[in-house]
Amino acid sequence: MKNRFVLLFIFLSNISFAQKTQEAIKDLYLKVIEFDETKIDSLRIFANQIEKDSKSINFTEGECYGYRLRGIAFELEGKYQEASKEYHSGLKISEVKKDQAAKLMMISDLGALSISMKQFKKAKEYFLKSLEITKGQIPLPKPKRLSSIYSNLGICYK
Repeated sequence: MKNRFVLLFIFLSNISFAQKTQEAIKDLYLKVIEFDETKIDSLRIFANQIEKDSKSINFTEGECYGYRLRGIAFELEGKYQEASKEYHSGLKISEVKKDQAAKLMMISDLGALSISMKQFKKAKEYFLKSLEITKGQIPLPKPKRLSSIYSNLGICYK
């Protein structure tokens, strides 16, 4: 266990001194998002680092990755109210900074959380809002994204 902590510390130290770019932040996020419930503490540590690095380069979507990862950590613990607060905080930032990609991500997370809480009417509202945003994307929205939204709406209606 001690060795893991040392490796995590070394890894985080290297991240702090590494060049902060949107691509590097996205790459790290894509690795961290795959963590399971045994790595909740690491999830939070990386979420905070990703948010901090994103703020330093004014990368709103990356900033929201931090909120998303912390929300996921709370969800894994069954702390849905805390998860909702994280997702709403990310949503607020995405709206203030007018970042549609980040807004779409946070709304989708709120919809998925609402499904987990069996609040299907609320989830439907979130997914309809995400559908509206997605349909307004230029160039045309990706079919996979539309399919995902429609699938989630199907869960709500079922």
